[in-house]
Amino acid sequence: MTMDQGKKNIKKYIGKCECCGYKRFPQILTFHHMYPKRNGPQPTHLTRLERYLLLCPNCHILVELGIVDDKKLHKRVRAE
Repeated sequence: MTMDQGKKNIKKYIGKCECCGYKRFPQILTFHHMYPKRNGPQPTHLTRLERYLLLCPNCHILVELGIVDDKKLHKRVRAE
């Protein structure tokens, strides 16, 4: 399975913004990398679901600006 296929499967599986729940147009949802390459190598023991958050554009900006803590959000949504 290629990375693109894996991401499509994740979008289909989750199907909504993991921060606010937006799901009207799932094609606009984007992936937030929990471990960006600029911070060094990604942990290899993590699954794709553990490496990304699926976010709408608004929530993605809030996470990138640090207004929403991605680590806390990731922990909360993965515990559900």
